[in-house]
Amino acid sequence: MSDQKWFLDDSWESINRVIAYGFGRVAKANIDGVINEFQVSAIIDNNQELSGKTYRDIPIIPYNEYKRNEDDKIVITATGRALRSIKESLQSEGLVEFTDFVDLGTFVNEWYLRFKDQLNLGRVAQPITQRCTLRCKDCQLFMPYITNPQDDAYETVKRDVDTFFALVDHVSDFDIIGGEPLLYPELARHIEYVSETYGNQIENLQLITNATIIPNEEIINTCKKHGVHIRISDYSHAIPYGKRVREFIDLLEKEGIRFTLFSDMVWTDFGYPFKVACVGESIKEQRDHMVECNGGMSRLLHNGRIYFCNPGGGAYEAGVFHSEEGDYMDLAPLLKNRDEGRRLLQLYCMGVMEKGAMSICRYCSGYCGGKEITSAIQNVESGTAI
Repeated sequence: MSDQKWFLDDSWESINRVIAYGFGRVAKANIDGVINEFQVSAIIDNNQELSGKTYRDIPIIPYNEYKRNEDDKIVITATGRALRSIKESLQSEGLVEFTDFVDLGTFVNEWYLRFKDQLNLGRVAQPITQRCTLRCKDCQLFMPYITNPQDDAYETVKRDVDTFFALVDHVSDFDIIGGEPLLYPELARHIEYVSETYGNQIENLQLITNATIIPNEEIINTCKKHGVHIRISDYSHAIPYGKRVREFIDLLEKEGIRFTLFSDMVWTDFGYPFKVACVGESIKEQRDHMVECNGGMSRLLHNGRIYFCNPGGGAYEAGVFHSEEGDYMDLAPLLKNRDEGRRLLQLYCMGVMEKGAMSICRYCSGYCGGKEITSAIQNVESGTAI
C-alpha cells in the first residue's frame, strides 16, 4: 500500500507512549484499548472533579499541569465540539495536527493498518429494529419518519456481522442499537452470537437503550455472561417514566451488569430534514465539514453496507434522503479481494472518498454546526408505549 494517502506523519511509526486527552464517555468506552497497546503516561481532562484522580494507575490532570516532552504524541479521546475545542487549543500552543496530536478515530483507523497490518475501527453501530417506544423529533436515525417500522430479519443481522468481521480485525466500540433494541425478539440470541464468535475482536460490546422496557431474564443473563455494557439514554425529566428508569437501574445493579446513565445529554439538531443547511457549494467545503463532524460519529452497519455516519445512513434507510453511489460502501464485494477490500474500507471509514464527501453533508448541519438542544425539545413527539 505504498501509494496510500496517510494523515499521520512517519514519526508515529515507532511510538510506544501516548498522552490521552479527554476522559468523557467516549474515552471511558475506548481508552482501555489504548492503554493495553501503549504506555499512557497521563490522561488530560479539565474537569475539576477528576483532578488528582487516577484511572488504572494513570494520573488524570488538567492541561495546565501537563509538562510536555518533545516526543509526546497526544491522542484526543473527545468528540464533536469538545474535539474541535481541544484541537484549536493545541494548535494555539504551536502543536501540529497529525504530527503532535490526532483524534482517536483517525488514530485507530490508520495506525493499526499502517504499522501493524490490522484493520481496526473506532465506533460502529448496528441497528436491529426500526421499532421504538419513543418518537424523538430529532432522532439521529430518523426512526419516527419510517411509515411501517419493522424488525430486521435475524438472518440479515447475522450476515452483516459475519461479513463485517471477515474484513475487520478489531472494533473499539460495537453498539447494538434500534429503534429500541429491547423490542427485538432475537436480541439475546444476537448478543450471544456476536460475543461468542467475535468477542475477541471487540473492545466494548454495548447495548444502547432508553430504559422504557425492563429486559427479560434471558437478556439479563446473556448481558451478564458476556460483559455487555448497557448505555441508558434517560429522558425521564422530559417524559414521565422515572420510576421505570429506576427499576431498570436497580435490576442492573442487582445483577452486576455494567451500565452508564446519561440523564443530562445534550442533543444536536442537525437541521435536516426540516431546515436544510448549505455548508458550501464546493466539494472542499463539504469535505471539510464532514471531516470536522467526524469526531462525533460512529460508522453504521446495516443491510450489507457501511455508512460513514449514523444520520447519513439513517436518512437513507428512513427514506428522507436518497443517497448516491459512493455515499456508502457495500461490504460483500470487498471480500472478493480481501486485501484490497480492507484498504478500500479503511479509506472510506477515514473519510477518504472519491466523491469527496457524502451527499447529505451539503444539507446537514452536523455535530459541530448543529444547534444544541435539550432532550425535552428532542422528545416533543414522544410516544406512549411505556
